[in-house]
Amino acid sequence: GAININYTKVDYCPSANLVYSLTEKTNIRMSYSKTLNRPEYRELANFGFPEYLSGFFVSGDSTLKRASINNYDVRYEIFPGRAQLLSVSAFHKTITNPIEFSTSSFYASEARYVQSKSATISGAEVEFRVLLSTLFARRNEKSLLNNFTLSGNGTITRSLVTVGNASSDSITSRPLQGQSPYIINFALSYAGDSSGLSSTLSLNRIGRRLAIAGSNILPEFFDKERTVIDFQIAKTFLDSKVEVKFNARDLLAQDIITYLDFDKSRTLTEKDKIFTKNKAPRIFIFSLSIKM
Repeated sequence: GAININYTKVDYCPSANLVYSLTEKTNIRMSYSKTLNRPEYRELANFGFPEYLSGFFVSGDSTLKRASINNYDVRYEIFPGRAQLLSVSAFHKTITNPIEFSTSSFYASEARYVQSKSATISGAEVEFRVLLSTLFARRNEKSLLNNFTLSGNGTITRSLVTVGNASSDSITSRPLQGQSPYIINFALSYAGDSSGLSSTLSLNRIGRRLAIAGSNILPEFFDKERTVIDFQIAKTFLDSKVEVKFNARDLLAQDIITYLDFDKSRTLTEKDKIFTKNKAPRIFIFSLSIKM
């Protein structure tokens, strides 16, 4: 029959930001905010349904509550010149009642959405955006290197979850489901002012992450680390009224692998078992757009 849920909760979500300019080209930013993560309809459903990506038969829980998150950030910024940036930041998040995806029966391929007592996420990030002309000390305004921008960011994160339901006193801990320990992004972009030609080559690497949480008895499922390289080139004609664009996505086409961490090392070893292994496709897209 129908599931009727009548749940009312009033939340105040304050935020504050402070920017202090040390010089004309340097800032210190500090911020705080409170955010919410409300359960989706399928996470509240008291019935099972097949989950396409994981292959598990999944059940929700109508007693799930919204998760509340306190976010703390501090950031140091340097602006070396035109359209350029260098920043270093640190962040910390505290989560009450995080909602996660967890196995309930490995042998029956059953999983469910659960609510742990609390979680914390801490980390640091480095971000930069610089013109190639600056890197190679070419100060000529007409230098071709002024049209190239190198950008990137890297994040290191440590997450910790107190396992058990919201009223539990469990002290068992593990990484937060879905949180990668590191993320790396690089991009090299070209933009020609008069030629109408633009192009971007980008790289993204994400570390292994907990795909499906386990328990003291059931093993955990991890998504293996993976690197993605994309390329795009576009050219405009007739005063930008016509644009021709070519996209190449996932040029490396590394396999998408989820494995069972039997030895609890959290890295793929000979003792672990591959749960799913999907061949990632290389995707090529050619498009033509006309503005009337």
